[in-house]
Amino acid sequence: MRLAHSLPACLFVVGLSLIAQARVGSQAKREPDRLSGHTERVEYVASSADGRLHASGDADGKVIVWDSEKKKGLAQFKAHERMIRALAFSEDGGLLLTAGHGDNFIRAWDPKIGKELKPILTDENLVSFLTASKDGGMGAAMDFSRLIIWDLKKGTDLHRLDVFPGYHSFACFSSEGALLTGTFGVPRLFAWDAKAGKLLFVIETGHGLYCAAFPSQGNVLYAGAFNQPILVVDVEERKVTRRLGKGAGHINALAVSPDGALLAGAYEKGVLKVWDVKADKEVYYFQAHISLRAISFVCKGQKLVSNGGGNDVLVHDLSHLAQVPVQPRPSDKP
Repeated sequence: MRLAHSLPACLFVVGLSLIAQARVGSQAKREPDRLSGHTERVEYVASSADGRLHASGDADGKVIVWDSEKKKGLAQFKAHERMIRALAFSEDGGLLLTAGHGDNFIRAWDPKIGKELKPILTDENLVSFLTASKDGGMGAAMDFSRLIIWDLKKGTDLHRLDVFPGYHSFACFSSEGALLTGTFGVPRLFAWDAKAGKLLFVIETGHGLYCAAFPSQGNVLYAGAFNQPILVVDVEERKVTRRLGKGAGHINALAVSPDGALLAGAYEKGVLKVWDVKADKEVYYFQAHISLRAISFVCKGQKLVSNGGGNDVLVHDLSHLAQVPVQPRPSDKP
């Protein structure tokens, strides 16, 4: 009788052991690769539009440019004297833009050889975001209270625009050429004609915004707010049309895969989430030990690079995730 009573208990213990092993195995498969080369903590990452190159910047102002497929460093150079605050590639990958903490210059580099080109003087030393237009003609930066737009090829100013005072979170170009900016202090998106330097319209979002990302095509913007689902904004219709996922505290960055199928979010508490956009389903989760500030897709969306690995760049393998067709114009109501 004792054996009969103990048999289910034994099976139960074995079952728990198998479940634990399966979880360990699943987590092991998800453990990201590491790219080493920095001697200080990695603060920021960015990738070229084709995903063949990505760059990482550390707390000491050093930048390393990597071959994404080969996981090999191509160039490394001291871009700024202090922490790298922002990085961005031009559309063709021929320029890398950098901004450092306490530095009044945005610097442009040939990323493959680390040669500095003409720098852009800013009005403040608090550049929070860099971006380049999809046609490769313009660059834009946000500092404390001004939007700076310049000609990437000539390295000359086009516009310096006074915007809503306060710390601005992001600036990003759509495939149609519109420039969108936002701040966590105001629940609105601001759309600009970058060439003319004029405000086109404002979109009410209901929440202050910390970050945003455009797919490679279409007029849908994904925007992140504190402890809120991701807002899906139709820029053409000028409204929030959908909400994706669930809030998870302070969100620092968003990135969209090249085909628009996957959306990734990086959070202050070190959480990385990836969603299947069409299914509105979380398909990847990772917990780092430090804050995640920047993420970017590489290798045709098969991998995602991030900070969060101390002095190493983390490379998350997403090749096991099913790819789904892009949905450029979600029409679901919030």
